[in-house]
Amino acid sequence: MFIVAATDSVLIAPSWERVTAEEARRLGEAPAADVGDALQRMTVMDGGIRLLTERAALLGNALTVDVRSGDNLAIHRALDEARPGDVLVVNGHGDITRALIGGLIGEIMVNAGIVGAVVDGAIRDVQALSELGLPVYARAITPAGPFKEGPGAIGVPVAVGGVVVAPGDVLVGDADGVVVVPHRRVREVADTVGGIVDRQEALRQRILAARPNHPKAARPDHTGAARPDQPEAARADHSGAARPDHPEAARADHSGAARPDHPEAARADHSGPAR
Repeated sequence: MFIVAATDSVLIAPSWERVTAEEARRLGEAPAADVGDALQRMTVMDGGIRLLTERAALLGNALTVDVRSGDNLAIHRALDEARPGDVLVVNGHGDITRALIGGLIGEIMVNAGIVGAVVDGAIRDVQALSELGLPVYARAITPAGPFKEGPGAIGVPVAVGGVVVAPGDVLVGDADGVVVVPHRRVREVADTVGGIVDRQEALRQRILAARPNHPKAARPDHTGAARPDQPEAARADHSGAARPDHPEAARADHSGAARPDHPEAARADHSGPAR
C-alpha cells in the first residue's frame, strides 16, 4: 500500500479464478445492452450506476471490495491484490457523502493494470480520472474525502447496482451502463450475444432500407409555408395579399377600394352620391 494504516480489520479471501482476455474479448465486441439481452436482462446494474468519466468502454474481471460507508481502507488494500485486466468493483452501500476513489487511487490503478472501476457510492477527481483514461461508474460525485479506518473485505461477493457480483465475474460497460456476466456463463453468453448483434443489425438495415429518400416523399408540412417542390398546389392565403402566381383567381375584396385589375366590375356604392 502507498498509505500507512493497519489493515487487520480487512478480510482477504483466497485467490479466485479469472477469465482470460481472449475469453472476454467477444463480450467486449458487443454493446452492453445486447450482453444484457443475452442474460435475459437479469444482471444489469440499475440506472443509478452511471458513467462519470469520459471513456465509455469497460471490460474486465471483477476485483470485488466491500467497505464501510464512507471508508476506503479496504480499497487501498485491494489494489495490492489486483492483476492486469481487473475492474475494481466496490460496494459502498449507496452512500454518496464521501468519495471512495479519486485521482490518487486512479494513479495506483493504472500502475496495477486495473482497467476501470464500478462504485456503488461516490467518487471525486473526475477530471483526473478521465485524463488517466479510466472508465469509472458510480452513483455520485463529491469533493468530500473518505475515512481510512476499516473494516472491509476483498474478493467476496458484493451487491453493486442491485446485482450480486462475485470475484472473477466479467464486467461489460459502455455509455448505457454496466452488465455483469457470471464467470460460469462467459462462454455461453459470448456465443449467444453474437447472434443477437447480427439480428439487431439485420433489423436496422431493414429499417434503413424502408426510409423514404425520394425528394417528393417529404413529410407533411405544418409550418404554413408553401411547399417549394409543389408550387402548383397553392395553399389558402389569409394574409390579405394577392397570390402572385394566380393573379386571375381574384379573392373577395372587403377593403372598400376598387379592384384595379377588374375596373369594369364596379362594386355597389352605398355612399349616396351618384357614381
